[in-house]
Amino acid sequence: MAYQYRGTVRDIEPATYTPPTPPAEKPKRTLKGCGTNAGYFYHKNKGTEPCQPCRDANNAWRREYRRVKGETTKLMIPLDAQCPGCGHLIADGVA
Repeated sequence: MAYQYRGTVRDIEPATYTPPTPPAEKPKRTLKGCGTNAGYFYHKNKGTEPCQPCRDANNAWRREYRRVKGETTKLMIPLDAQCPGCGHLIADGVA
């Protein structure tokens, strides 16, 4: 079976064909500003020191994230503890 050219839209209806319109331009993004978590990362991405309202907003966001996700810290064990599996003394204090 050989290839058979079937034409295009322009070949079929040249008088009524109109090219598609280009998409409308996207509106420019507005920055949230200082005092938000996004503002904190704007400072960080620009390489500047975050202002206090941005730090407070980021700290609040991180506290809420840890509360929701249940983030825990490393398990600390005494320096004189022994490994339950083999009985060797754990020297660094971190499991």
